[in-house]
Amino acid sequence: MPNSVMPLKRESSYKAQVPSADAAQADRAAVLSPVGSLKRGGSLAGSTDQLLQTPADLVCPITLNLFQDPVINSLGQVYERSAIQRHLIQAAVNGHPATDPVSNAVLPSMDLVPVYPMRSRAAEYRETTARTCVQVAATADCTAPVRYLRRAAELVVTESNGGGSSSSTHRKGGSSSNSSGCATPASNASPPNTSHSSGITP
Repeated sequence: MPNSVMPLKRESSYKAQVPSADAAQADRAAVLSPVGSLKRGGSLAGSTDQLLQTPADLVCPITLNLFQDPVINSLGQVYERSAIQRHLIQAAVNGHPATDPVSNAVLPSMDLVPVYPMRSRAAEYRETTARTCVQVAATADCTAPVRYLRRAAELVVTESNGGGSSSSTHRKGGSSSNSSGCATPASNASPPNTSHSSGITP
């Protein structure tokens, strides 16, 4: 495919994936609604489910975790940088063409472009949700405080471990929860190594 065509296609796909200010505002409204309900004298019943479920468009299709460093590939799909880099490196090691993990289509280019608006939106969602979960867990109306404290800890641990390289507690076999059900960082875990010499564009 001619080089002159690729930037146009990638730019078009990129714009389609960039979250709008309205999306970020909707995130804040959904996360803060339980706190607002309490301030107005209401109850928590039926108003906190959204705190335990990450918006689908902020989740990497590979890691199933909240984005930390989202990048968009040449076909317009967004992934966590470390996860898509591992996928591309493994394909190269096995002698296979570089493909998109979701569509399995061959990538016309291995360029990975940072999606800064989505990174900012994910970071704001993480901070706001973790704080709100702690506030909800501390209320008298909360019947399952451990669930919300675990959710808050999950978000904080995911951030400190670099997003897609960590295993979140909603995935089977996650190692970030102790016997009481509260998530705690693994103190002896080695930090993920995301540096590679494959020539993939950072």
